[in-house]
Amino acid sequence: MMLFLGACNKDEENITAEKENNWFAIPDRPGELGELLYDIYINSGISIFVNDTLGSTYRGKDAYGNPAYDYETITEKFYIYGNREQIRFVLPQDTSAMILAAKTIKKWVIPNLPSKLSEQRIKSILLTDSLLWSIYGGDTLKFKDGKTAWVSNISVETLPVGRLCDIKNMDEKTLKFWAGMILSERPSAWMMKNYPDEMYQMQVITHEDSKRGLKYKFYSTGESYCIWSVDGNTGEFTMEEKYITDTWDCYKKGFLEYVDTPQTKGPFIDPWGDCIIEYTYKFPIPVIDLMNYIASIYAYSDAEFESMFEGIDGRVKILKKRNLVKQLLEKFESKFEVTRHPFTSFE
Repeated sequence: MMLFLGACNKDEENITAEKENNWFAIPDRPGELGELLYDIYINSGISIFVNDTLGSTYRGKDAYGNPAYDYETITEKFYIYGNREQIRFVLPQDTSAMILAAKTIKKWVIPNLPSKLSEQRIKSILLTDSLLWSIYGGDTLKFKDGKTAWVSNISVETLPVGRLCDIKNMDEKTLKFWAGMILSERPSAWMMKNYPDEMYQMQVITHEDSKRGLKYKFYSTGESYCIWSVDGNTGEFTMEEKYITDTWDCYKKGFLEYVDTPQTKGPFIDPWGDCIIEYTYKFPIPVIDLMNYIASIYAYSDAEFESMFEGIDGRVKILKKRNLVKQLLEKFESKFEVTRHPFTSFE
């Protein structure tokens, strides 16, 4: 065996050395971002990537004498038990947004993770500008202001995290929710697997005032009057809208957000001669609903959360769902030895 190794040429030695690379190790690179990602990796063991290409392996030379490489990329597509729902992503371009995301993860996310040896600990994160997921906003970006996902489910290699394109414009409340959504992925998967009765109860609360019972309703529609007027100077028609219903109110249904930008239909004239525009809003499916509530528990204290919904129709339903999820989250934290740390403000 020693003779065989001694006979290896230089190209073969390079290949062997490259194969031993830990592709998930974050190198110490110059600059604020490089130093920050390295510090997070050294102290937490978590790799944060801003590119899905991890590195390359030299494979020798091709027939024309040019160097040939294999490129190692991180995959967001595969679960342990199969493929995920369709997702696509756009990699980040703004270094200052990457720095803010990394600082937020360091301050709020990492202290609330299970221990380094836990099976429930996030091992790596892939930051993206826009994360397009089939069950949240759709897997194609249809228009400029289309909704994109906060996170998607974790794969065997990484947790994709989105919305870096918006992160610098987020107020602190929204930034906390962004961090909470990162933390929500592991507990939500565990709850869905181990507490089906409680997951059913969440839907019972959601539909307790619905005539359709437990048939999960994904869409809600609302309408507005459209008032046409003519500009006296140009002669052009303009349209003003006046909302006449609030049936699209997600809080009334017990949800914390919609998962898509509303689709519009119209304007058209109804049987009474009124000009109507119809809006269709999409509610989250159960797992996204669950993730939203977990995120809210990490992001906001009970008092802060309750004050956010003071006087809002649906407040009682929302607080009932949050309390149910909070009890399950406490079980998760107890089982996996998580000590919850409040999200204190950035200095």
